[in-house]
Amino acid sequence: MALKKCKECGKDVSSTAKLCPHCGKKNPSGGLSLPLKIVLVIIGIIVVGWFYNEKDRSRNERAKKSAEEAIKIIKEMKESKDNIVGIDKQSVISSFIFNYEIEHKGSINMIIGKFTIMNHSEYDIKDLRITCSETANSGTIINRQTGIIYDILPAQTQKIFLDVKIGLGHSQAVSTSCVCTDFEFVNKF
Repeated sequence: MALKKCKECGKDVSSTAKLCPHCGKKNPSGGLSLPLKIVLVIIGIIVVGWFYNEKDRSRNERAKKSAEEAIKIIKEMKESKDNIVGIDKQSVISSFIFNYEIEHKGSINMIIGKFTIMNHSEYDIKDLRITCSETANSGTIINRQTGIIYDILPAQTQKIFLDVKIGLGHSQAVSTSCVCTDFEFVNKF
């Protein structure tokens, strides 16, 4: 217990004294009252809470921005994968010579094809997506199935792909037509 000067009369009083014994001043050594201390602690908690809330908010904003940038990069990578140096996939597909024979096999009417594809482009390609449409007597397309030939078709070559399962056929189909609708470029990195 230390002695301090009373803020009112200037005489020595105990630092723990509630009243000055000389002049009667409350908290003569200048210490804070308990209610004032509680108010200050509450204000301190609010300030610290606000600081951490702002920190979390800015962290969330940075995380959101990073996620948006990552999505943008992924989209750009996909586009660059789809188009090598600006080459449009449809122009490559249009360079194909594409012949097919379709059978409907089994009790479940599976569409199975033999595909002969000549890749006249200068690009090695893979994973050819083949879409077959079935038409009814009325001329209405009643079924569309897609299969993928998981193989590589080098540039300037022809390949025959046997027994390619496309999907289930429709029982009322009278004709089937097929086209190559997509593929991937073979990476040469």
